[in-house]
Amino acid sequence: MSAGTGRDVREYVTKRTCVSLILTIAFFTLISGFLLGKFVADRQYHIKYFRDTDLHMLKDLILARNTLDSSVEDIIRHSNTSVHNELNIEIYSQYTHCMKDPIEYKMPLDVFVARYISHKISQQGTCFLKLGEFVRSSYDKERQQQQLP
Repeated sequence: MSAGTGRDVREYVTKRTCVSLILTIAFFTLISGFLLGKFVADRQYHIKYFRDTDLHMLKDLILARNTLDSSVEDIIRHSNTSVHNELNIEIYSQYTHCMKDPIEYKMPLDVFVARYISHKISQQGTCFLKLGEFVRSSYDKERQQQQLP
């Protein structure tokens, strides 16, 4: 039987079928490359933005932590060795109160994680500064009370 008689039910692979298959694959490859490139560029922008922001916040956190550490070291150097349970409880309650905050959950996972980490770093620095001020003021009050009699 010949290909042109129409009596054979087999489908013949023609040049037209090959070209349409190649063009279809090329089209999907082009679209996939565009979407992948867009994804990579957007992701790189987000990574750069969050890295710069987090670096700045980490520097602030380190500065706040050093301030708190120096306050505590001064108190240890000039303080007696008595235990202050009330002061310890107050410091703990102020820290836990400072770290509590409402969280918005309705966002994409990568945005949520980045914002949550950035927020917690910033909040930790603020808490360190508040605790440093509280410890310093408590120490000053104690010294004033000791000097009165």
